[in-house]
Amino acid sequence: MSGSQIEKWVIRLVFIAVILTACTAVASLKVSSYLLKVQDETSSTANRKADFFLKSIHDHSFRLQMEVFELNKLLGTTHPGIQKFIEGKVKEYDETVAHYQKEKEKIEAEKQSILKHVEESQKHNKNFTIAIILLQSAILMAAVGVLLQKRILWISCLGISTFGLLYMINGFFLWF
Repeated sequence: MSGSQIEKWVIRLVFIAVILTACTAVASLKVSSYLLKVQDETSSTANRKADFFLKSIHDHSFRLQMEVFELNKLLGTTHPGIQKFIEGKVKEYDETVAHYQKEKEKIEAEKQSILKHVEESQKHNKNFTIAIILLQSAILMAAVGVLLQKRILWISCLGISTFGLLYMINGFFLWF
């Protein structure tokens, strides 16, 4: 090859390497953002689980109190004021237990929603990670191609970078 042909070829290769490096940086940033998102959502899920268990403990406590009052009622306290008090407490605790049950269902629905977001984020993250691997491999091939002045490495770099760019784009849109 003549000097001017090598220079044009090397300039193209360096230009492609710069573009691939920029794409790799973008994909790396997206991986980081999705990892942070997954971490945040996992933390939210843990908080929701703690809330759920707290509500379960309160629910269980009120159910135990209701059983005590029902037992007192069955034992036959004859004083009408005590009977009225027990019935009022049983009704109050029944409403509280129903309230806690609704809150537990709401918490479970929120937790499922968060888990769906985590799963989606992991799909995005997987595509960006594959893109980073492919793009970095293409950059390596470009560098070796320049050093060895082998055009076949440059062509291989283009092929690998095409797949890397496809995975990067798929990381945004999740087509496949």
